[in-house]
Amino acid sequence: MSTTWPEKEKAVARAAFDRAASAAEKEIIKRHAAYPLESLDDLWNLEQEIRKWRKEHGYIFQYRYSHLDECFGICVRRNWLTLENLRGLGEERLQRIRRIASS
Repeated sequence: MSTTWPEKEKAVARAAFDRAASAAEKEIIKRHAAYPLESLDDLWNLEQEIRKWRKEHGYIFQYRYSHLDECFGICVRRNWLTLENLRGLGEERLQRIRRIASS
């Protein structure tokens, strides 16, 4: 597979990346906004969840062309993106993203 990203694909990738990051952020904020805090233990548990999310988010959302196929595959699997959002990427790249999304 070619590791070169044509300009057209770069534009599609940037838009998809931004869309996925926004969807992921909205999901995590919504999930934690309703978190019941009734004790300090609840607060510490929330802190641990947020730290785990931050680490995971940092791994997924790296805007490096060598990582974007994996990023997009994970985002499709988690419903932060659809394959329709990736229209304009090459078929070989889309196949790899589909493979990652289904694993």
